[in-house]
Amino acid sequence: MSQIDKLNNSYNESLYNLIVNTDHNWTKSWATVGFAQQNSKNMEYNGANQIVLFNRAVNSEFKDPRWITFNEAVKNNTPIKKGSKGEFIGFFTNTASVLKKDDDGNPILDKDGKKQYELVKLDRPVLKTYYVFNVQDAENIKPFEAIQTPEVPNSEKYSKIEKMIENYCKDNDIKIKEISSQNAFFSNNRSNDIVMPLKSQFSEIDEYYAVTFHELIHSTAKCVERTNKTTDTKNGNVFGSKNYAKEELVAELGSLLMCQKFGLSGFATNEENNTLKSLAYLKNWLEAGNLEKEDLSVALRDANKAVNKITSYMELEKENKNKVEKHSQVEI
Repeated sequence: MSQIDKLNNSYNESLYNLIVNTDHNWTKSWATVGFAQQNSKNMEYNGANQIVLFNRAVNSEFKDPRWITFNEAVKNNTPIKKGSKGEFIGFFTNTASVLKKDDDGNPILDKDGKKQYELVKLDRPVLKTYYVFNVQDAENIKPFEAIQTPEVPNSEKYSKIEKMIENYCKDNDIKIKEISSQNAFFSNNRSNDIVMPLKSQFSEIDEYYAVTFHELIHSTAKCVERTNKTTDTKNGNVFGSKNYAKEELVAELGSLLMCQKFGLSGFATNEENNTLKSLAYLKNWLEAGNLEKEDLSVALRDANKAVNKITSYMELEKENKNKVEKHSQVEI
């Protein structure tokens, strides 16, 4: 066995032990409560309505998760912009608002002369449907009151990260869509979109980049040949399957390596919280996929390939700059 193989085996053994022995519980590093698609009263939509509206939010890149009806917009003096498209949703209800009447069948009015209504229970549920519009398509709406956006430090490190991501995404036809979301994911089935929660949902900017790196590593499956080439279907893996678990190992290990390379939280400081979260995440997928130590070793190799692919775009800007400078020189 060569010295390199011995070193790799030692590293894999140490990493595996760290993962399986961690007692840290994984939690999302971004806020989720209050960021689902919701109505004007901040009540979250359920079931199919949530799916329909979230899909539209992704496609239209709506950062604001609030939706209103046309009548609400008129009533609140927040008119819908011309040409805006609404989404058709509905729900079943066993109550209805009916006009209150006196014994003679006349409407009962309040002190201001307005008709009074009351909520009554129906014998059976009825379907109520309507169109809703995202508030970004309405005028005079106050901005969504999200938590304060973490500030991106003005340093060379973060500038390099942003430029690298920009170059990689541009060259591989990938678009990062930052919207109000409870999840982060790479939509490899129908597009090359990476959906990220708002920066304001993260308490630390390093956590935002760590999650972005995770999704970027997933996207490299289309441009970097994996050691593990097997997928459940031609369009990808089924959630919770063994192959799905293997790919999650690749993405999280790649994120760890990227954070280490750029000295982000957990590596640049003595705070280990982000690193512990990653170890807990890796442990979850090792157990969920019933994976072995060799699976971790393969995932680490694939993660390194993916990281090398993405970080190669740090040099792209430098190469382009050198070319411009070279062509701009005039011989005398």
